[in-house]
Amino acid sequence: MASTIQYLTAKIAREIDEELMSQAGAFSLDQLMELAGLSCAQALVKVYTRDMYQNVLVCCGPGNQGGDGLVAARHLGMFGYQLVVYMPKFGSKDVYKRLHQQCDNMDITTLLSNVSVLKAALPTTHVILDAIFSFSFQAPVRAPFDAVLNRIQASGKSIMSVDIPSGWDVDRGPDVDGHMVIHREVLH
Repeated sequence: MASTIQYLTAKIAREIDEELMSQAGAFSLDQLMELAGLSCAQALVKVYTRDMYQNVLVCCGPGNQGGDGLVAARHLGMFGYQLVVYMPKFGSKDVYKRLHQQCDNMDITTLLSNVSVLKAALPTTHVILDAIFSFSFQAPVRAPFDAVLNRIQASGKSIMSVDIPSGWDVDRGPDVDGHMVIHREVLH
């Protein structure tokens, strides 16, 4: 019997998040980020072993997806990986600031804003964890994220994305209307 893979739509993913954070679900945003970030770190460890992929660049957007990336960075640091966090734009939510402080407390290097610092970090990077945009992303990709996605795409490095590759439309797939996204051929 052939099995078919089914994917969540953006609407269903939002409804799941809402239900988990409702009174019935009783999860806080912090708890969900912790679970997501730990799961991403564990998946990366399974696919990209530390002996071959020691240096991880975690690219974090300013929203909840970036928070998941910060949690993953913290766990990867505890798993013995060498981390650099890159943030094209710093998140404004208190939870994001706390998660970033936890990375600072672990002496995880953070690079901010400038695409040239991202370019400088790439030669020593073994794998990139893409935590820039989530399933709620709406095209088109705007500055500074367009240049960031282009630089990541052009790096030739292996990329693991949280939830969905940044820039993809969760319902319609990659490269909707010719907008810059991380393409599937670099998702190893």
